[in-house]
Amino acid sequence: RSERDYHSMQEQDVLERVTQMRLQLIRQRLEVEKQRQEERRREEEDERSRYNLQTQQDTSRQQIINELQNKKKQLMEIEEANKQLRMALVEAKKTSKMKEMRGAGQQQLEELEESQQDETASKLDLILAQSLQMQSLFMAYMMKDQSASRGGG
Repeated sequence: RSERDYHSMQEQDVLERVTQMRLQLIRQRLEVEKQRQEERRREEEDERSRYNLQTQQDTSRQQIINELQNKKKQLMEIEEANKQLRMALVEAKKTSKMKEMRGAGQQQLEELEESQQDETASKLDLILAQSLQMQSLFMAYMMKDQSASRGGG
């Protein structure tokens, strides 16, 4: 009897150790799976962040391009208005010469012409300065964007 009890106790002991080893293996597998899921979650989060950043950059780039196009359109409109103004002034000069308006009338016309030219020139200077500023901002942005994409990728 005691030999049988001894074997039975040994079997129980072995069975208990095997069960403990199985439990330990299951815990390890669970931990590995937990780590894998955490890594996948981090990768998905990184991908979302990269996508959001790219979307923001694309939006900013498009806004700058639109602003530059608006400035160019304004500049062209001012140039056209300036051209029409010059033509009108030439016509006014011809008309005034034909009528032989001298003295105060001629002087007023010249002063009007000068003030209109000064006003147009200052508007042109302002638009040109704004366009150059936008262009340099855009170029700086593009350079930064290129260096970031080279460094990051």
